[in-house]
Amino acid sequence: MERLYRIRLCLAALFLTAGLLVSAASFAKPSLNLFVAASLADVVTEIAGVFEVETGISLTIVPAATSTLARQIAAGAPADVFLSADMEWVDWLVGRNFGKPGDIQVFAGNGLVVVAVLNSTAADSLPDVFDRANSSRIAIADPDHVPAGRYARQVLEADGRWRQIAGRIVPAANVRSALRYVETGQTDFGIVYATDAAAGTVRIVGQLADPDPPVRYVALPLGNRPEAQQFIRFLNGPAGTRIFCSHAFRLPQGRAC
Repeated sequence: MERLYRIRLCLAALFLTAGLLVSAASFAKPSLNLFVAASLADVVTEIAGVFEVETGISLTIVPAATSTLARQIAAGAPADVFLSADMEWVDWLVGRNFGKPGDIQVFAGNGLVVVAVLNSTAADSLPDVFDRANSSRIAIADPDHVPAGRYARQVLEADGRWRQIAGRIVPAANVRSALRYVETGQTDFGIVYATDAAAGTVRIVGQLADPDPPVRYVALPLGNRPEAQQFIRFLNGPAGTRIFCSHAFRLPQGRAC
């Protein structure tokens, strides 16, 4: 009798434990891993805070160069949403069966500016920066891999300036690193996104022409999680739009600040 009683107690304890585990799992907060282009880190962090409060979905933000993130995703990194600084790396992933073409969404844009050390008087105009006699170094994101650098090279090749400054280029891991080179005086000039310049401790010398196609930020959900789609809709919704505008990002055609 005592043995039977003990067995019943053990079974009751097992069922209780199992019930608690199921209950805990049912109340666990859903979460998403966002792989985010470096130039989006600040604005997406702000948007994520609002999204978490409104939805209860926990977000983990992983910022880096778009090229680095794309390669990490292709290698199996656990990303739920990829926020890229260009379409090329998104197409590269989709071509490897990461994400679906129909799920791609453009959600913001940007411009390119030339910046200088804050208190310097090295140049007052773009011609001064690109003058053949000027030997000052220019930081840009790696133009062989990183969207910001590729955009910059495209614009400068189109107007014939790339060859005359190629020997002065200091490639950086991402656009935020290029900005830091200028902020810390490691280079005299840099070419960065307008939004990074506005948030940085630098002097804006002038704005470059837009590349063709223009700078576009692209969202790609990875997998079939509805929360990922929900977050991307939020980026394009009223709250996301307001925050992008407050950080001076451009909006896709058809939306306005």
